Amino acid sequence: MKINTLFEAYEILITNKVGSKKIFENSGMVDVNKKLDFGFFPLGSGILLETKSLINKASIDDDCVMVLGNDFGTITYFEKKCKHNRENSSKTIANLMSLGLDLENTFFTNFYLGLRNDKIYQGTTMTKKVKKMEKDYKDLCYNFFQIQLELINPKIVICLGAEVGQTLSEFSDVFSNFSSKNKISNLYADYTKQDYIIYTNDCTFEKRKFVLIPHPSYAHINWKKNDIENQIKKAIQN
Repeated sequence: MKINTLFEAYEILITNKVGSKKIFENSGMVDVNKKLDFGFFPLGSGILLETKSLINKASIDDDCVMVLGNDFGTITYFEKKCKHNRENSSKTIANLMSLGLDLENTFFTNFYLGLRNDKIYQGTTMTKKVKKMEKDYKDLCYNFFQIQLELINPKIVICLGAEVGQTLSEFSDVFSNFSSKNKISNLYADYTKQDYIIYTNDCTFEKRKFVLIPHPSYAHINWKKNDIENQIKKAIQN
């Protein structure tokens, strides 16, 4: 599938949603997309390969791996760290590379759309939000996540961190194991259970495997506990 198809679907969703700009603003976000050739969708193409990095050339095959982050971050981060049409020096990307992902067949995206508006909401950071996310914004992002699943059609979805797990659990009981009441490290503690993996096979999520992992930004600390890094590798390679 051409990634441009996904951007077209994004534009249709935002255009047809009455008051979409205000919906972003009320949740402390600003609608920004399609600014980078190399980086997490929807700010970038979602393809982290030089040969596929240009948005108008980028494509991904069915049955790929989807890497699902929380959001792209703040306006300040974007301005400082995203030069020359790409996201540079990302610990998240660098640590994900250690998992041995096949980049030809991996799509990188975010659940929440746009950028955190730290220009207006002082104190907002990459890990802290000052403005509470409103239900209509969350619903808008969830609707587009469903569109992404349909168009990208991944066989595995790697969910990055507790916030992503909590968000999914709020929208479906299928992901109750991913709720923040269950610490991710605890999900990896019992080798016989593998509670960090959820298999779906229904009309909403279709036949897929969702794997919740501790956020890669802190991999040097939290991937060492309970042999987490090796367990992640096994989960995404099987």
